[in-house]
Amino acid sequence: MAVALIGGLTLALTGGSEPRATESVAAQSSTPSPDDTISSTPTNDSPSSTRGPVTTGNDAGDQRSGAGAIKAFNYAYYVTRSARQARLVTLAGAVDSENVLQAIIDNVRPGSHHCLVITSIGEGTYRVRLSVFPPTGGAPIVYPQVIRTESLEGRTWIASITKDEG
Repeated sequence: MAVALIGGLTLALTGGSEPRATESVAAQSSTPSPDDTISSTPTNDSPSSTRGPVTTGNDAGDQRSGAGAIKAFNYAYYVTRSARQARLVTLAGAVDSENVLQAIIDNVRPGSHHCLVITSIGEGTYRVRLSVFPPTGGAPIVYPQVIRTESLEGRTWIASITKDEG
């Protein structure tokens, strides 16, 4: 379900700053493997912090940094449950159309919550561990991602989201 975050989102970049859709992450990872889950008691507590290159949390984010844009996208996705809001922090073509994205969001069980661990690996690229906790408890599903961002006109935008194969 949490690949509902990127499940169905199609992403990749062309040579310039205009992204083009090419790959569905959902097709790559629709069923989590045992390595994709961690034992934990789910809570809505996901404290926001930044220590060196690592940012954590699930707050509303902003467009002042790559980590902020990643948080803003996920907040719109899991809390606001709005494709329109999520797409406001992405470059054209970085994710599916609003209608497709909203259908994916609508498939996430209401009451699910998320927590992000965002690690900057340089040049606007981030390794992200998105943990999605089911509303009924139990272990979260963890989705490893690589998210690329670009800064344009004083704001940071999500340029692509792909499954982290590493």
